[in-house]
Amino acid sequence: GTKLTKEDIKNISNIVIDELKNWGYIKEVEVISPTWIEVAYTWEWPGSRLKEEVLIFLKNNNINSVGRYGKWKFQGIAESIRDGLSVI
Repeated sequence: GTKLTKEDIKNISNIVIDELKNWGYIKEVEVISPTWIEVAYTWEWPGSRLKEEVLIFLKNNNINSVGRYGKWKFQGIAESIRDGLSVI
């Protein structure tokens, strides 16, 4: 993918911090240190429908597939936490 700009990283960091504060997980932030990690491998072949078919199968069998690995997508920790709480 395309590397985010410093401004994008700052904005996303602030959004995550605000969400964590709103949920009561953190109070004050002492350090913000985002790191960009280049992707070395991919798990999805262009044009493949396997992911969609598997997720539909799981849903049809009342299996909640949540989080970055369960949904087979990249997502941040805040969204993963929200996913987990949504099935409790």
